Amino acid sequence: MAGKLFLLSAPSGCGKTTIVTHVIKDLEALCQISRVITYTSRLARSTDAPGVDYHFLSEQEFQKRIKQNFFLEWSCAYGNYYGTPRSLIEHVKNGQSYVAIVDRAGIISILQAYAPSIAIWLEPPSLAALEQRLRWRGSEDSAEFSKRLLLAKNEIRQECEQPLCKHRIVNDVFDSALEELKKILISELCF
Repeated sequence: MAGKLFLLSAPSGCGKTTIVTHVIKDLEALCQISRVITYTSRLARSTDAPGVDYHFLSEQEFQKRIKQNFFLEWSCAYGNYYGTPRSLIEHVKNGQSYVAIVDRAGIISILQAYAPSIAIWLEPPSLAALEQRLRWRGSEDSAEFSKRLLLAKNEIRQECEQPLCKHRIVNDVFDSALEELKKILISELCF
């Protein structure tokens, strides 16, 4: 029996990784579900654990893997490459379920390659709240911060005008958003 592939997308700073980490921990006793460890060419932050948060590659190695058709989807965002390994689909077909954290372009690419994927949109309660979260994170310089905020505004507008996602969660109160995501995953996994 095939597993399920969930695609979680949100603007930068919305808490994608945090919420997925918590939901996987809460559900791992009930089912075989894991977070997809994606690849990136960006430098690791002090809080990143290689192989846990991302697989870190040089830009040259990332481009080499693009040419080898290693990625199911990939993009260049914020000046760095990000990608989801193609091997993921075989694992899903063999019964493993995953949550992949991807951008909107990634959703489009993955849905074209594997239509049964289930897309979920996570958004902040407001742009002001998102701006505050990005400032609190403090991992970007002012130019990068402005770029991420502008991109977030565009992504929110695009998802509102042309929804790609089957489900939508507003991450206002973390515990509520976490419970909402758990309910979606459980209902889609048919427990």
